[in-house]
Amino acid sequence: MANLEKGTFLYFVGGLTKSTNRSVSDDIVKQILPSGEYVVCRIEAESFEELVTTALNQANKYLFETWLKNHEIEYIRSLPKNMTRKIQK
Repeated sequence: MANLEKGTFLYFVGGLTKSTNRSVSDDIVKQILPSGEYVVCRIEAESFEELVTTALNQANKYLFETWLKNHEIEYIRSLPKNMTRKIQK
């Protein structure tokens, strides 16, 4: 998890829902975030394709090239090997 003393942060991308009482597909992972301070970036697009390509790319670029830099927060460009896993086909 994020640790202010160590200067680390957690990067999470997900969708917001108004209710957690509805049943959802088994493909969807439900995550309830604990209370705390978060940077929230809202992204809107004309289509799903634009959302997952152009808009998400622009949001990532802004976060990693502008926002973090302006707030003097550094990040590691790649995960340590123990935090990665091979995607099975």
